[in-house]
Amino acid sequence: MKRNTIYTLLLLLTAWQILSSSMRDPNNPPTGRTGAPGETTCGASGCHTGGNYSGEVTISGVPDTIVAGQTYTITLTHASNAVRAGFELTCLDASNAKCGTLTNISGTSLATAGGRQYIRQSSPKNLSNGSTSWDFTWQAPASPNGSNATFYFASLAANGNGQRTGDNVLTNTKGVVFQAVVATGTPAEKAP
Repeated sequence: MKRNTIYTLLLLLTAWQILSSSMRDPNNPPTGRTGAPGETTCGASGCHTGGNYSGEVTISGVPDTIVAGQTYTITLTHASNAVRAGFELTCLDASNAKCGTLTNISGTSLATAGGRQYIRQSSPKNLSNGSTSWDFTWQAPASPNGSNATFYFASLAANGNGQRTGDNVLTNTKGVVFQAVVATGTPAEKAP
């Protein structure tokens, strides 16, 4: 009887270790953690807590005024005093629906949930001289829904110990406006 109890406890301990290590998977974080309307972040949802890293997360490569249908190469940069970083980004139109199409280049992965598209790290990166970055592309919709869109993004500032404590989240947004479409054509001919 005592032997069965010991075997059961060992089996439960092994199962717990396997499950807890799979929950700490830093690759391909869960969707819906950008801080966009109706979402939270990994810090607010309790995934990662207790860190006090300072810094910022920014995107470049997309101008304030964009052209419908145009593809932009975007760089997301995490700059902080943390050891490791990861990220997740989505782009929404004025009605908080998916806007445009994200495409991964390297070190990123795509996911779709709740009608929204996400791009995120496929694995976290160590910071070098206080920063790290990821590149990907975004194609603006050919027929935008509304006149503006917003990129919502969050980046984990992590201590790199593989645990959920001692990390915090940096968030940011970037709003863009669609360039007004100008009708082209030839002027009407004058009647003789």
